[in-house]
Amino acid sequence: MNNQMRPIHPGEILREELEESKKTTSELTNLLEQVESKAMIDPLTQIFNRGTYNIEIGKMIKRFNRYKEPAALFVIDIDHFKKFNDDYGHKAGDAVLTLVSSVIKGAVRDTDLVFRYGGEEFVVLLNKVDYKNAKKVAEKVRAEIESHHLTNKAKVLRVTASIGFSCFKEGDCETSIFERADKGLYIGKQNGRNRVEEVL
Repeated sequence: MNNQMRPIHPGEILREELEESKKTTSELTNLLEQVESKAMIDPLTQIFNRGTYNIEIGKMIKRFNRYKEPAALFVIDIDHFKKFNDDYGHKAGDAVLTLVSSVIKGAVRDTDLVFRYGGEEFVVLLNKVDYKNAKKVAEKVRAEIESHHLTNKAKVLRVTASIGFSCFKEGDCETSIFERADKGLYIGKQNGRNRVEEVL
């Protein structure tokens, strides 16, 4: 009876090691993608965070300067947000933020980017959109937010937001486009809230 083991060819060992290496590489790639994805997303609202905004606004300015395709930026701020936290607690505040982010996402196109900029402030970057359509979308977002509400212990919590927007123009940088939209937001707050104002 021959119990001799078949000699393993060096090529087989290399193939096995290569397969193992590919598997490890694939697992590490998946892990890296998950980590990068988490780093780009706001954990509460599940939309892009401010760090991602800083990257994307730079790309958008470059694209605008190169191709001259119309684009716009919205700054959206929840009206009287502090009151939700003070009167109903931070859980209610979190629920309002989650609701508003979801409504904004649903009201814009899949190609538009929505960010939680900080606190109760959101930014939307809209590509291939002219002034007329940007204004229409801003009004749609505002109306959609106003049409939603939350209930807290049988009490209905009405939510509204003010929106400032501006269209990209020649010579814009990351700061100038944001500052114009932010100025529009300030005007909207001064003029009674729950409104859209633009600074062109």
